[in-house]
Amino acid sequence: MFRFVVEDAKKFKNAIDSIVNLIDEGALDVTPAGLTLKAMDPSQIAMVSFTMPKNAFVEYDVNETVRVGLNFDNLSKILSRAQGGEKLEVAQDENKVAIRFFAGKHKKSFKIPVLEMPLGAGREPNVAADVVVKMLGGTFKDQLRDAALVSTHLSLQASEDGF
Repeated sequence: MFRFVVEDAKKFKNAIDSIVNLIDEGALDVTPAGLTLKAMDPSQIAMVSFTMPKNAFVEYDVNETVRVGLNFDNLSKILSRAQGGEKLEVAQDENKVAIRFFAGKHKKSFKIPVLEMPLGAGREPNVAADVVVKMLGGTFKDQLRDAALVSTHLSLQASEDGF
C-alpha cells in the first residue's frame, strides 16, 4: 500500500503530461525512495525515464516497492480537473488508485483501475553525449513552437561554435 501528497496538483499534472507525450500506458514504480518509470514508446524509438524523489512530496508513505500499471492519458485527464491551490493525494485502494484533490473544505475524488503491465522497458540504451547544451527550458520551448509553424520535423545541430 502507498500514499503520497503533492502540494500543487497542477505541477504534478505537468510532470505526468511529460510522460503522456510519449506513452499512454506504463508501469509506475512507487518505491520508498520516490516514483520511477522506464518505458518505451509504442514505436520502440523513444524511452521515457522518469524519476520523482520522495522529497518532492509533502507526505510520502511508502514502505515497500509497488509496481502500478496506469493509463497515463486517463490520469492526465483527471489531473486536469485540479483547481489552482489544490493539493493532490494519491493512494493505493486495492486494485485501483484513488486520486483526491483538496483545498480547505473543498474535496474531489476519483478512482482509476490498475492495469496489468509486462515487466519494464528492458535495458536502457547507453547514449554518450558528444555535446552538452544548456539553455532555459522556456526559451527552448518557444523556439520549438516557432519551428512548428513551418514544419513537423526538426534537425538540431550543436558544435563548439554554437547550437
